[in-house]
Amino acid sequence: TLQAKHRFQEAMDLADRVLATEKRSEMAWAIRFDCQLELGDYKDAAESLSNLLQLTDTAPVRARQARLAEICGDWRLALVLIESCISEFPETAWYHWRRGELLYQRGKLSQARKSFKRGLRAEPKDGGCLVGLAKCEFALGNVSQAESVLEQAVMLHGAPPIMSLLGDVIAARGDVALAGSWYDKTAAVMRAEAEVAGDAHAREVAMFLADHGRESKRAVSLAELDLRQRKDIYAYDTLAWTCWADGQLSRAKELMDLALQEQTQDPLLYFHAAMIYQANKCDRADGFWMKLAK
Repeated sequence: TLQAKHRFQEAMDLADRVLATEKRSEMAWAIRFDCQLELGDYKDAAESLSNLLQLTDTAPVRARQARLAEICGDWRLALVLIESCISEFPETAWYHWRRGELLYQRGKLSQARKSFKRGLRAEPKDGGCLVGLAKCEFALGNVSQAESVLEQAVMLHGAPPIMSLLGDVIAARGDVALAGSWYDKTAAVMRAEAEVAGDAHAREVAMFLADHGRESKRAVSLAELDLRQRKDIYAYDTLAWTCWADGQLSRAKELMDLALQEQTQDPLLYFHAAMIYQANKCDRADGFWMKLAK
């Protein structure tokens, strides 16, 4: 419950209290690792993971190991670990989604699409795989197919990020008015969620606002709130991106430097970095555009 509310430090403190008397509690070590990952304590997270691996070597633990490897820039190790999870649980869509995302980020679109489709064969309504498939179709130039898949995902899940992505695809085919209506629906659902979930979706809302040129100062405020909750690389990236959208260019650059400190190979980070460094007339921008072009 504490993790769901993004009260990560409190959740980790509770796990530490358990570990003080039960050193071999797999759940406590797992919670501790998850919280450290969210808080950006990657070195300590690696130690927690090592302790967890000494107790058990299961697919959920290897999935955690894969996520840490991905953040630290070793996507190949992450892929190997996720594929080992798939070998153990071939009918679990989540593992196919993770494999698909790793491949999608490397530009291996056909392989990624196959992974998402395999996940959907196992669980036809899985939201992650539906969105992943839509992203692949769009990147491969199949815009109408991407729109159709996202419409299905919205109907099944109604999550704001999916609605927003549907708007983006519609905007890409030129229907700006219809795209705008989807953005308005997204904003409305986000407001309704905030009444129930409080600050848990601050990052999600901040990115939506910054991506679509809306309420830039509110976006910065939400990103600052998110950074107070957790200090992982994506918290720094979110605040950097919202600062860029608000015209706070030098601050955006300083924050982007922090977001890139783990050498994470994420195209979204590269794009944000390229835009922010270019706005600051920084030579580093060229390197990130080149990374994106590969």
